[in-house]
Amino acid sequence: MSSLTDEQQPYEYSKGYLIPYTADERQLVKVGVSFDAGERNVGEWKVVGL
Repeated sequence: MSSLTDEQQPYEYSKGYLIPYTADERQLVKVGVSFDAGERNVGEWKVVGL
């Protein structure tokens, strides 16, 4: 799993990108992925339910 800290969270909260989706009844899920260039594959990931 990922080693991202809370301080490294993306800026979509401050930009308001999620606002249009908050009225929808479906569950929102954010997925963050970093790629490992050496292995040419997914290095780590983090899934956050909102």
